[in-house]
Amino acid sequence: MKDLTLAIGNKNEGLAGAVERNTIQLEKVTSAMTGGLSSVLFGYKNLFGSHNPGMKNHNS
Repeated sequence: MKDLTLAIGNKNEGLAGAVERNTIQLEKVTSAMTGGLSSVLFGYKNLFGSHNPGMKNHNS
């Protein structure tokens, strides 16, 4: 049981606390990646969308 406790966090935290902490950390990483990707896509659209006649029909 000692090894299991070390793997999931300290005794006071327990399994639920360890899962919650890891989930929050994962969400931070995911949102950072998603935010970066969105910035790139919006930047690309702003740079090229207004200058490309072929794109105007799709920007309704």
